[in-house]
Amino acid sequence: MKRLSVMFAGLFLAGCFAVAQSGDVKNVSVSSAKALVDAHGAFILDVRTPEEHASAHIHGTDANIPVQVLADSIGRLDSLKTKPVFVYCRSGHRSAKASGILHDKGFTDVTNMEGGINAWVSAGFPVDTGK
Repeated sequence: MKRLSVMFAGLFLAGCFAVAQSGDVKNVSVSSAKALVDAHGAFILDVRTPEEHASAHIHGTDANIPVQVLADSIGRLDSLKTKPVFVYCRSGHRSAKASGILHDKGFTDVTNMEGGINAWVSAGFPVDTGK
């Protein structure tokens, strides 16, 4: 019975982490992103503006570096090149661009959340606010 439970858990997690890949960047749905944030321990990067980040962000976000300055600030993240990095923005467009920048700079485990924090909130997942 225990073996069956372990096998079912493995199949469940494989389904949760189903991804679409673009090059070496993984694109995941918001539900898969929630499971990743909860279970995987990835470095969470918000690429929105500081004002957007202050209004609401995913709990546990490790850094807020706007996509417009990411390439110039990449040195801050060099120690993460082989570690999991999870990227999000408002709707998924800026995070897709940022994920591509990270990949081009040699990051090997980049995951982009499709739909951004808008999809996260629509799914009913909690956010931290500046209040």
